[in-house]
Amino acid sequence: MKSSETDKLFEKAETLRQKSRYTEALDLYKQALKAYTSSRDYNGALECLLSTGDVYRMTGDFDRAEKSYISAVKTAG
Repeated sequence: MKSSETDKLFEKAETLRQKSRYTEALDLYKQALKAYTSSRDYNGALECLLSTGDVYRMTGDFDRAEKSYISAVKTAG
C-alpha cells in the first residue's frame, strides 16, 4: 500500500473517531498501522498508536490503551 493510500486510511479513521464510531475507527487504525510499519514510516505508526490508545481510553479499555501508549513510546524512542 502506498503511503498516500495509508494516509487516507488514517484520515478516514480520524473522521470516524470524531463521529464516535470507535469500532470502525480502530479497524482502520490497525490497517494503517500495519501499512506504516511495513513501509517503515515510523511517524505514521506513532500517530496510529497514539490514536488507537485514545480510542481505547475513550471506550474504557484502559489496559489496551496503556499497551498502545507504551508501544507509541517504544516507537518514538
